[in-house]
Amino acid sequence: METITMAILSNYEEFMKFIPTTFDSNQDVGLYSEWVDIAEETASLRLFGEDLYNHISNLPDTDNFRFLCKRYICHQALFEAIPNLDLILTNNGFAVVGGSNSKYIPASKDRVAVLRLQEDVWREKFKENIIRRLSINKELQELWNRNPTLHSITDHLFVGYSDFRTFVPSEDMKDPEIYRQAHARTFKFLPEYIFSYISSKYYAELLNKQYTSVPATPDYTVLHAVKCALGTLIRSNTPSESDINAAIRTMEASVNTMCLQLDLFPTYAGSDEYALKTAVQYENKKEHATYFGGI
Repeated sequence: METITMAILSNYEEFMKFIPTTFDSNQDVGLYSEWVDIAEETASLRLFGEDLYNHISNLPDTDNFRFLCKRYICHQALFEAIPNLDLILTNNGFAVVGGSNSKYIPASKDRVAVLRLQEDVWREKFKENIIRRLSINKELQELWNRNPTLHSITDHLFVGYSDFRTFVPSEDMKDPEIYRQAHARTFKFLPEYIFSYISSKYYAELLNKQYTSVPATPDYTVLHAVKCALGTLIRSNTPSESDINAAIRTMEASVNTMCLQLDLFPTYAGSDEYALKTAVQYENKKEHATYFGGI
């Protein structure tokens, strides 16, 4: 059994164990070692950071969190490998593996595409589960905070694919690639439909709590409303008037609820948005020095 030095997977055979239906009994494990190595490096650089990655690699093989991370690595590796698995480089260029002398018939392009889509879904789901575990484990969280690319993960409103699917009412969002494109649209709606209601500071606080602890019930209620409002706005490239109105009603109701229990939302209470909402409106009366006649 071949061993991997300082990695989340203990050996390449684990790759085949986690995804058994992908391989036959004569499969060459070495064929996939490069993809596993790439998945490990990608996880270290983009998701975990070096310190957390090394910590996970030193956890016992039976540790539940390491087990979860292994599954993510395996599906990440297969996702990246799929486009290349049926190609071989010959003296005359690339050729497709399988032919008249092979006992296997090459899979159709559509079937391979379906498999890769499913692998994309699995890797996104395991990644989301990992992030949720990191957000509630103080020891792991401290190591995760040292990741220099952490902000690229924690500036997302939707924690991951499953969270996104919960709040975005569209059947067209089943493809994780479409989800990633749609999520990018959230940023253009934030100033007008979120910051103008709950303030940018409180929104930032909600994100921080989402990725560093379990949000308290009042905070989660607002976070839920924000996800619902933005989910409605980004379910298509251009939101309809009814979608916009629905998002506005959601945010107005959320702000009204906050105002009724203001002591639970000190960041919002100290914001310019709250001051503007509660400012005394000017009345044009004759006894005022600033009275405008005829108005």
